Amino acid sequence: MRVVTVKIPDAFDSGKEIERFMLINESGEPVVPVVKYLKYLDDIGREYNTLRNYCYQLKHYFSFLEQSNISYLDVKLSVLKDFIGWLRKPYRQLKVTEINPNSSKKKKISNSSINQIVNCILNFYEYLYLYEEFEDELKSKAMKTVSIRFSSYKPFLHHISNDKNKETNIFNLPTHKSPVKILTQEQVQYIIEACSNLRDILLFRVLYETGTRIDEALEMKFEDFDISKGTVAVTKSKTKAGIGRTVYVSSETLNIFQDYIIELLDNDIDSDYVFVTLRGSNKGKRHKYNTVYSKVKTLIKKTKISFHPHMFRHTFATEMLESGVDIKAVQEILGHEHIQTTLGIYSHPSQEFIRKEYDKRFSKSKELH
Repeated sequence: MRVVTVKIPDAFDSGKEIERFMLINESGEPVVPVVKYLKYLDDIGREYNTLRNYCYQLKHYFSFLEQSNISYLDVKLSVLKDFIGWLRKPYRQLKVTEINPNSSKKKKISNSSINQIVNCILNFYEYLYLYEEFEDELKSKAMKTVSIRFSSYKPFLHHISNDKNKETNIFNLPTHKSPVKILTQEQVQYIIEACSNLRDILLFRVLYETGTRIDEALEMKFEDFDISKGTVAVTKSKTKAGIGRTVYVSSETLNIFQDYIIELLDNDIDSDYVFVTLRGSNKGKRHKYNTVYSKVKTLIKKTKISFHPHMFRHTFATEMLESGVDIKAVQEILGHEHIQTTLGIYSHPSQEFIRKEYDKRFSKSKELH
């Protein structure tokens, strides 16, 4: 099984092509149920990254089915249990094979990644059931009701809630929640300085100063920027709480924003969107996430800093909380519906902050002697 990229016509822009993903079997033929499922996800507006992740996750599953000589239509819960065991094998093979000491061992899949893969499979079967292509409610059978008293995550004011139970996946493996990865201010500066044009400089400054998600930033239009107030309106978001919120940018970023507008006019680029393709056949079209991702890979090689766009959001939130900004304000700026989400993600202080606090305490102790 392998994943290939294909170009298809853009339904919203005639004459333009967009990149999508397809799962191909060993015979070089498309895996039809996966193609149909990804098309369904695309039609309901799932993001490029989601489509890519689902395709690779389904690749694991259909590779296992192929090795097991099982049709995807003959699957029971016991097969999913065996699939999880297969995922945990270093070489993802059913047969025991001799390990070649000269070959590199495949990277172990984490419990968190396995949980995501299994959830993808259950969603795939829910889609098949809804469209009457599969007779069993596999996802419903895989869910169980548990008391939130025994859950590590508890909603805000859970102690006075009437709903003491929640549904969970019976296949979920235990996971250790690690602190989010952030960038230092020096790394942020180095990445921005490594950018080769004003558009990319502006994009990464906006991500860092506003805490917006990359998809939110790419949807920004010139009318969303209020230069007099130093604000940007977030008009599109993947969450209801994120839509219509106001974020803030520095005067230096606004200066770059105005220089960027002049540069676009000089290059005869007329677009409502701020972040657009600067040259080629797609000149003036809204920038796509996959294009940003390619730029990030180039910057990683150039700066030797391993990062992804969402780390700017993590860095923003962590710096805000460590500087003493009220958690409610951070929640509003990030566009989280529940304050518990903000606390759950950003409750761990960074190592840099811990060290500063330690040094502060240590220097005070020295003054006593």
